[in-house]
Formats: sequence, structure tokens, C-alpha cells
Amino acid sequence: RVKMRSMLEGYGVNKSNYLTKELNIQVKKVIVDTAKEWPTYFCRLFPVVGNSHYSSVRYLGVSHTGLRLITRQRTLVDDNLDVMEDVRFEDVVDVVLPNATTIQLNSRTKSLLFH
Repeated sequence: RVKMRSMLEGYGVNKSNYLTKELNIQVKKVIVDTAKEWPTYFCRLFPVVGNSHYSSVRYLGVSHTGLRLITRQRTLVDDNLDVMEDVRFEDVVDVVLPNATTIQLNSRTKSLLFH
């Protein structure tokens, strides 16, 4: 967040003008490319319940680069999503739906089961 905020401020974007500030296409591209570096940005989140080692996983994130097993840390001040593990699409062997409420992701190295 800090990196993005300072970059936006460098381009003259702040809280009072972020909706109205005109930016050229190159600046917009830099902003999007910077956001792509965030592991949960551009991720579609699906709520899940993990088993055993993955009991803290709350979301399965699907992005343009792969799957993310995501935990959530809430405090009175912050609400953070943290990536516990990444699974690249190249490493996914298959996906099985054993029943209506379960998904099994089989990768080259392990099998993950979520409800």
C-alpha cells in the first residue's frame, strides 16, 4: 500500500482528486502493473474451509497467474488477507468435485481438499 500511495502521489493523485485526476495511458499502465505485483489484487475470492494443515485458509483466490490459498487476519484496526501458498496453473493436474460442497485440487506435488 505504501509503495502504491507514494507512486500515486508522485503522479499528483491524492484523496481529493483520485476520481477526477486526468492521467495519460502510460501512467495508468504503470499503476496497473504495480497492482499486479500484489498477490491478492485482481484475484477472485471464493470462501472455503480447509482441512488439517490448511485449516486457517478462508479463501481460494483465482487470478490470472494461478491459485492462492488465503488466510484472513482481522484486528480492530486492520483487515488483512495473507497468501499462505501459491499454486501456479501449470502445476495443477486436475480439479475434482467429489460432491456439491467439496473441491479437490490435485497439483504435481500434493492434493488439496476444501469445502
